Amino acid sequence: MTAIGTRSALATVTWDLLDGEGKALKSWRESYNLHRTDAGPWRIFASADHAD
Repeated sequence: MTAIGTRSALATVTWDLLDGEGKALKSWRESYNLHRTDAGPWRIFASADHAD
């Protein structure tokens, strides 16, 4: 996670879709723009898929 100001961040995640035996069927990367609310938890307000 990379801070973009005092209450915002950018997080990039690599996701793996697994079959019943744990073998990866598909993988993809996605980035999420996050914002910390006054109540404290992070909230996702945008996401972007990465091109292959």
